[in-house]
Amino acid sequence: MVTSFKNTIDILLHTVEKFPNQIAISAIVAGETVSYTYKQIFDEATKNAKALLKIGIHKNENIGIITSNRIEWSVLDFAIAMVFCKYNTIGKLLLNE
Repeated sequence: MVTSFKNTIDILLHTVEKFPNQIAISAIVAGETVSYTYKQIFDEATKNAKALLKIGIHKNENIGIITSNRIEWSVLDFAIAMVFCKYNTIGKLLLNE
């Protein structure tokens, strides 16, 4: 069975439906392993997407992200895709060079 996807959010939704409680991403934060399931990523991305809309972000706007490499970056990527915006990311380490 081949599934057709229009965008990344379609892929995320499909994955959440099939594997909601499977670990999607993990990182070591302050010496502890922090993990998000696909459902948690979707839920957090949805909250962030609603927050972007609440502060006045509109479809097709450009958003810039400056951050270090962290789990929240992935969540924010999905949130921005949910509101159909374009974004550029600059890793914090690049700013120090």
